[in-house]
Amino acid sequence: MEVDLTKNEKWVKRVLSYFDHADMDHNGVLQIDEVTAQSADILISLCHPTKEEMEKYKNHLVNFYTALGVSQQGIKREEWPGAVNRFAQLERQRLQRGEPTLHSKVSDAFFDIIDQNKDGGD
Repeated sequence: MEVDLTKNEKWVKRVLSYFDHADMDHNGVLQIDEVTAQSADILISLCHPTKEEMEKYKNHLVNFYTALGVSQQGIKREEWPGAVNRFAQLERQRLQRGEPTLHSKVSDAFFDIIDQNKDGGD
């Protein structure tokens, strides 16, 4: 059973708040360069990842946001809640098939970078 999250006003408000934060030039369009640059700059300044770690993270980040509908041309603010809702359904289907989600791939690459002593969090 699919759930339409866009019917939940609190959820819509939350995802639009994320959009507004990520839309660095505040033009109402979220572009792939905005989300990748913002994340990369923060990680580079705080964690000093290797080139390989950063490449892996950026690739997963691009795949994640591309699946959300973010491109070079961008996605409009009013389209964002529907795109996130569709993405959530696809991620759920991946889980049901026993496949890793795009979110888990980005998260794993992120944690590989911030785990500076490389102990796997132990």
